[in-house]
Amino acid sequence: MTTATTPPARQASAPATRQPRPNPQEEVTTMMKKLYKALFLTRKPARSEAARFNGQLLDQKRDDVFLALYRAGLVR
Repeated sequence: MTTATTPPARQASAPATRQPRPNPQEEVTTMMKKLYKALFLTRKPARSEAARFNGQLLDQKRDDVFLALYRAGLVR
């Protein structure tokens, strides 16, 4: 036989041990519990006072963004 038609040698490997998969229904239930915990149990209570509007900070951020876009050549 030539090397072009020789089949590749098989590598001896130990049989892979697989972990038994849990029941798909259990996987869904577990994921639902994780989502419920993340969405509803980690929420912080609402603040008692409303945040104050800071117009000066808004103007500063707007100027900074405009300058960055101008330097990048996206705004003229």
